[in-house]
Amino acid sequence: GQNHARIYNKISNLVGVADPNREQGVTVANRFGVPWYEDYNDLLSDVDAVTIAAPTSFHLPIARKVAGAGVDLLVEKPLAGNSKDAKEIISLAEKNNVTLAVGHIERHNVVVQHAKKCIDKGGSFIFSKNMCLQFLDTFMSGTSVQRNRVCTDIMRYAASNTENRYNHIYS
Repeated sequence: GQNHARIYNKISNLVGVADPNREQGVTVANRFGVPWYEDYNDLLSDVDAVTIAAPTSFHLPIARKVAGAGVDLLVEKPLAGNSKDAKEIISLAEKNNVTLAVGHIERHNVVVQHAKKCIDKGGSFIFSKNMCLQFLDTFMSGTSVQRNRVCTDIMRYAASNTENRYNHIYS
């Protein structure tokens, strides 16, 4: 969430940081000169959009409240832990006429973009899961399940324009 706060602070009007972890939330809020909220519900009447950068198991309950308040939302990947919850989040956005986006930030990483260009031109790029996990460990916290999801997304994205993507990436 702190990277989202940094970007929002640059391109928009960051109005607050909600984080149940007081130490982390206050640190990020102070960095950008905005108030900290322990409960995101306290922010919903003051914002046009929010990022849900919570553990995946909390995405659906938070999305219910955010969409129900008529607030646009960006949900960090994955959208949900299963397809039933993902469909409900999508349905909530449609029902409440709010914009829903899913953050796939690593797709814009310079290394991933280079791999994609190489593969799109018919070349090969060895992108092993272990290499990907080591790369992510340098800047990404979270569980191994979360990092594995990011690696899977990166590899699928990098090979998305190829006729037979499995000839071009290795996991």
